This record gives sequence, structure tokens and C-alpha cells, in this order.
Amino acid sequence: MLDVLRKRIGTIIQSIRQNKQISEDNIRNEVESIKIALLESDVNVRVVRRFVNHTIEHALHTPVLRSVSPGQQFVKIIHDRIIKMLGGETVPFSPQKGDTVLLLGLQGSGKTSSGAKLGLYFKKQGYKVCLIAADKYRPAAEEQLRILGKKIDVEVFTSPDPLCDTLKKGMKHAAKVNADLVIIDTAGRVYADEEMLHELKTISTIVRPAHKLLVIDAMTGQTATQVVQAFHEAVSVDGVVLSKFDSDAKGGAALSIAESTAIPIFFSGTGEDMEDMEVFHPQRIASRILGMGDITSLVEKAQQTIDEQEAHRLEEKIKKANITLNDYLAQYKALKKIGPLDKIKDMLPSEWQNHVSVKKGVNDHDLKREEAIILSMTKAERENDYIITPSRRRRIASGAGVTVFQVQNFLRRFAKARIMMKQMRRVIKR
Repeated sequence: MLDVLRKRIGTIIQSIRQNKQISEDNIRNEVESIKIALLESDVNVRVVRRFVNHTIEHALHTPVLRSVSPGQQFVKIIHDRIIKMLGGETVPFSPQKGDTVLLLGLQGSGKTSSGAKLGLYFKKQGYKVCLIAADKYRPAAEEQLRILGKKIDVEVFTSPDPLCDTLKKGMKHAAKVNADLVIIDTAGRVYADEEMLHELKTISTIVRPAHKLLVIDAMTGQTATQVVQAFHEAVSVDGVVLSKFDSDAKGGAALSIAESTAIPIFFSGTGEDMEDMEVFHPQRIASRILGMGDITSLVEKAQQTIDEQEAHRLEEKIKKANITLNDYLAQYKALKKIGPLDKIKDMLPSEWQNHVSVKKGVNDHDLKREEAIILSMTKAERENDYIITPSRRRRIASGAGVTVFQVQNFLRRFAKARIMMKQMRRVIKR
């Protein structure tokens, strides 16, 4: 996510922090470097120009505080400007029960999958959701929504009838099943033509949506602002959902939309799983861009996925230094729910990332292999790895599809970890 921009700006920020004195020339040179990084990341030219002018003006007219270095203060100014570019404060999207949400967007923007993800998101918030398939152009759209709805256990209405009849019947069905939030997946086009915009106006007249959310592919870059403006002029968009944000290496769309259009970004799609829909927090995204990490989001993810009682039980076992391979497996499953290691690493500050390099340390492939090794063991072996003899290792290796050496190496690392816990326990007791 935003890898290109983060790396470029990260290098610039490191240079700024090393400056013991900040002069007008320094400010202009560093801002010029950031300007080039933003333009290379496909950020709207007008947005970049405003960023440059406001940052220089702010930096030159802000008195240096005694408590911080000039470099740190300049970084704070850049951080604040990027937050403003991303929309400023987090804008919550909290529909009332009984509301209808209309999803708009171009063809291939990810409306259908985003609709299902939003359905699951609001289901977790306590809403009874009904999804209505109103895309009559893409052959697989209705079937895709039906499959996704079944996967997340959310009501989906589809009909072979023409669009207007489908919408009327869909709204009646939503009322019949007592849905208190209706999300309608509409058709897209290659570009925002008159036919599509007229269709959206017709849909709005029939269902009278309380909210219209525009789904934008995060990788569209600065052209995203033109798409938002076209839809907003036609049907008055309330907010944006950035799909495929996890694949966005540049960040042009995210950094262009809010300041160019004054329309908030409510959500961002951060992966292929149905759970991968997150509230868009400008402050947290800005911190990631500047290499400060996003510990808040990481903690929130952990709180959502890790069972508190299980965590307490493991804590007690670690204190006594008697963890088993079953405990290790349980923690691996909890880690998988939080997300891939590269995603977790992405939320850490840049200085921490150097200590948890995925290349140097354990990666997702290693963890999957270790899971396979443990799952190839008997219950007794998982509870007591001391009983694993050479013949048992051969059987485990065969079952996991790995070598005997890999099984032996894993067991050796696990044994070392347990020894370290025992040593730490002795130190704590002293």
C-alpha cells in the first residue's frame, strides 16, 4: 500500500530530520523533492501545487519551538499538510436504520465486491442488511453478488425482470425480511456516459436512497478526481469508497480526491477477503506515508481477532514456560486473522520494520509450512514434543510434505524458545 510514495518520501523525511538547522533554501529544496515524489505518484497537479505553496508558506512563518528540533517541526508541518490533502479529520459514515445506500462507479471499479464487504461491515455493526443486484449489463454481476452474499450470510435479492421492476420488487423484499439497511449494486460503464448517468437518476427516483457512495479503483490515479466530479454533478455523491487500496503503490487517487472535490473518503478496500473493508482515517494514512506506522489500526485488528480469554490463558502458560505446539498453532491461527505478515509490517514505523524484515525473518510461507508440520502430528505429540522420535519425524515430514531436516529444525527452534522463557522466568523471580 502506497509503497512507491512511502519509500520516496521516507528518504526525504530522513534527510530533513538529520538537518540541525532549517533554512529557507532547505525548505524549498525538500518541498521540491516531495513535489516530484507526489507527481510521480500520479497526484493531481493542482493538489500538488497547493501542497507546495501552503507548506512553504507555513514553514517560513512558523516560529521554531524550543522543545523540538527544526527538522522535527518541519516534518510535523508536512504531516499536517498530507492529512489535509487526505481530507483532514476522519468522517464517519453512520447510516440510520431504514436507509438505502446506492453504490455507483465505473466498470471494473469493484462495486459488487465492495457492496458485499460493506454488507458484512454493517452486519457486524448490528444492521440487518439486504443487498439488491441492479446491474443488468454485466452477465455475472447478479451471480457474483449472490455467491458473496451467501458467503457472508447476508440477504441478496436478484431478479430476471427489467431494472425498474427489479428495484421495486427488491425494496419490497427488503421490507418483507425486515432489513434495516439496503445496499444496491448498480451497473457501471467504461466511462461516465449520459446513458449511465440517466439510469442512475431513474434509480434514485425509484428507491430514494439516503446515501450515494461512489466506488473508485485506487489505482486510477489523478483521473479519479474527474470521475468523482462527473458523478457528483449528475447525482450528488455523498462519499467515496476506495477499492483495491492495498494494491495502490502510488497513492494518487487517495491524495487527490478529498482536496480536489471536497467529497470525503469513507472506506477503503484493503484486500480480497470480505473482512477487508476499513474506515478511511486520513491521520493514519499520512503517518504510514511518512514512515510513522499505524499502530492504532494494528491494535484494533488484534482486538477484533484475538480471544481475550485465550490470550490470558497463553500469558499464564508463557509465565510458567510450559507452552506446547498446540499453543503455537493457536497463536498462528490468530495471527492469520489479523492479516499477512507484510500487511502487519506495513503498519509498523519504518525504524521498527528494519528489525522485523520479512526477508530476513519468518514469512507467511514459513508459517504455513510450520502449520502443516504441527497438523501432521498426533494430539500427544503436539502436547509433548519430547516424544517425537526420528521415526515420528519421518512420518510427520511425509504428512506435511517437507523434509525431515525441516521438521527437526522447527522442533529445535521451538525448544530454544521454551528454554529462553524458562531463563526469563528465573530472572523475573530474582
